[in-house]
Formats: sequence, structure tokens, C-alpha cells
Amino acid sequence: MQPGASASVEAASGAILASLGAATSPPALWGNAGFVNELYINMLDKTDEDDPSGAAYWVNSLGTSSRGLVVEQIQAGALASTDATLIQNRLDVLDCAVRLAKQQQVTSRVSDLKSLIRRVTADPASKTEALDRYADLVGAGFIRPRNALDTPMSPSTLWSTSSLESFDGVSARVARRVVWWNRSGDPLLAHVVLPMSFQSRTNWPVVVLAHGGGWRAGFPEDLLGYATHLAARGFVAVIAEYRLTSVPGNASPAGQNDLADAVSVVKANAAAFGIDPGKVGLFGLSAGGHLAVLLGSTSNMGCVAALFPPLDLGAGNLIPGAPIYVNSYLNGASAASVSPLSVYSSAFTTKFHLQHSQADGTVPYAQSQAFVTLVGAQKATLLTFSACPGTSAATLCDAHSGRGYSGSDRVTSLNALEQFFKVTCGYN
Repeated sequence: MQPGASASVEAASGAILASLGAATSPPALWGNAGFVNELYINMLDKTDEDDPSGAAYWVNSLGTSSRGLVVEQIQAGALASTDATLIQNRLDVLDCAVRLAKQQQVTSRVSDLKSLIRRVTADPASKTEALDRYADLVGAGFIRPRNALDTPMSPSTLWSTSSLESFDGVSARVARRVVWWNRSGDPLLAHVVLPMSFQSRTNWPVVVLAHGGGWRAGFPEDLLGYATHLAARGFVAVIAEYRLTSVPGNASPAGQNDLADAVSVVKANAAAFGIDPGKVGLFGLSAGGHLAVLLGSTSNMGCVAALFPPLDLGAGNLIPGAPIYVNSYLNGASAASVSPLSVYSSAFTTKFHLQHSQADGTVPYAQSQAFVTLVGAQKATLLTFSACPGTSAATLCDAHSGRGYSGSDRVTSLNALEQFFKVTCGYN
């Protein structure tokens, strides 16, 4: 996706980022990689993993050129690419939305614009549907839903709107861009991943997933690999979006509230999802793991699994670069008030399963050890990964990744998750 090739993803960077407010975020909270990743997701429903060389090219370009200049260089040939229809549709919708908001003299919420743009596809009809919904949002007298699905749904419509997708050779049906509302009236997205045999039964067990990214970055798409594998093992997987601290006003408790709301929406709409509301598990990775464990430590969340979650956010307890992410999440709140190692209460019945590498250079393995010791073996287990065999301890074995463990480690990880949810929790 370099000049002269398909530079599609970055086409609308100036407009989209200005409208979403991301361009004004402090550089430390909105780096060049985050800038490019946001474009990939919002414009093409892709991540940098789908086009690593192109993403790396634009990140490197931003190291020597201003974002505005890079945007100008990219836009010249972007709309001539194979993704031109999708991009043009999203640009049209964004332009109309900005004009409509100005006409109505309202300020658009970031969550409104992001969910609006991302529900637009290459299908022209999606433009009309998105703008009709946005007109409702900015219209006088509109009452925002709370903890609800945006549109009625049933297992049959969920299946019919899904598409066949494969990750690591494993297939599932994925219904993308399901819109739901949190308690604050923000529209958020979810990707619902269905077993291939979804139509053969009802009352499926379900796992709600939360991505990582330091509370400020990352996307639901990052966990499509894990979600697809979970679906293949007999679970409906719902990857829920939550508000990120890269947008002002989204500090704690926004993230944990959104994740709790996602669980509530899934349970309240069990018939629509074809799931058993008594068999809802929670799974998070890194920062998403922190949110999941935090909820399980302060309320009855059934069963919670997490990969390398930060569990003590106090100063000096994470890597040297972490405080800026933690401080953005805390926004003045005490670290202890949202650290599972400090707030865990045995009064709640949540069961936990943690996975962590001894070689993790981002979140200390000792935090997971300490949490399992605190909770006790009756309610918590820990799967330990170590440094790569035959290498020095300094060589990490995929110790901390935005998409979880890979290769044989992913198989080990998934086997343990399946054992936890099916055997320990009885989610069959």
C-alpha cells in the first residue's frame, strides 16, 4: 500500500482523524502506529496485521514527515484503488454527518461518528441506513437507548448477516458491526463469532472478549483469531468494543463500565444471541484482561479468563513506559482503587483463569502469581509460559502480544481456556 500501489486505507486520514478528535491527542498517547491503525480500522475494517508492510511503510513515513503532508501524499492516489467504493462511501457519510451536525448545531460524540462510519460498507444501501440513524442521533428529542441493542435481532438474522471467515485454518461465521448502547448512551460495536453448527441448537455458552492496548488503543478485530478458535470449540464469542482513553473523557471507569454493560446487553438479549444467560464467560487480554479481572474482583461475573493482565497499577509496578498509559486511564483516581490485587473481595464467587509468561517484559508475571495466591486455588488457576526452549532467558517467546499467544502456545492457551470454561465452569 505504498505510493503508486493500493494506498487506500489512509485516504480519509485528515477528515476522519479531525472528526474523531484523535489528531489532537498528545503524541505520547496517539503515536504514529496508532494513527495508522485507526485509519486501517475505520476505513477498511482491517488491522495492520492484514497489511504489515503497508502499515510499516506509513508509520516510517510519519517519522520524517508531518501527518498532514503524508495525508496529502496518500490521498492523491487512494481513491483509485480497489477499495475506492468503500472509502468513498465512508467519506461521503462522514462529510454528510459533519454537515448535518453543524446544521442541527450539535457536537458529535466520538462514539457516534466511529459507529456511524464503521457500519458503512461498499453497499450503497449502507450509506442511507447509517445516515438515517445519524439523523436520529442529532435530531431534536431523540432519546438515546441505554444498555440495549441498536436494532432487533434473532439467531436467524444473526446467522444470515454473518459471513464465513477463517483464522489459522479454523473457520467460523462472523457477524461484524453489531451496534449496541452502553449505560451512557454511546453506540459501540461488537463482532459476534458463531460456531459453524450454530443453527443446530439454542442456549449456547458465550464468551465476551475485551482486547488489549493500554486502555488507549486496540480494536475488537485484534481478538478475531481467539474468538474464531473459541467458536470452533463450541462457544458463541462476542468481541465488545469499549471506550478508549485516546479520546478525552474516557478515563476510568469508562472501560470497565462498558465491558460490564456488554455482558449485561448479551444476557438481556440471550434469545437474540441464541445463548444461555447463565453461561456467560468473560475473557480479556492485557488491558482488557485487567478490566475483566477487575469486574470479577468486585462483582459476581461467573467465570473470567485473562492473558497477562496488569493487576497492580501502582507506580513502578509495570514497565518504565507504562505510567503515561496508566495515568491516562486513572485520570486522577488512585491506582489501588482499580487494581484487582487491592480491591479483590472474597465475597464474590467469580472463578478466574490467568495465563502469563515468565518472560513478559510488559506486565510482571509475579502479578498473576500474587493474584492466584490471593484468591486461592479453589477459585483461581494460572497457566505459566516460559522463555523459548533452547534460548537464553532474554529471548522472549511471544510473551506479550496484542493478539495473544501464537503457534503451539496458542493451542496450549486455547486448550486451557476450553478446559476452564467447559469443565471448571460447566459452560457446555
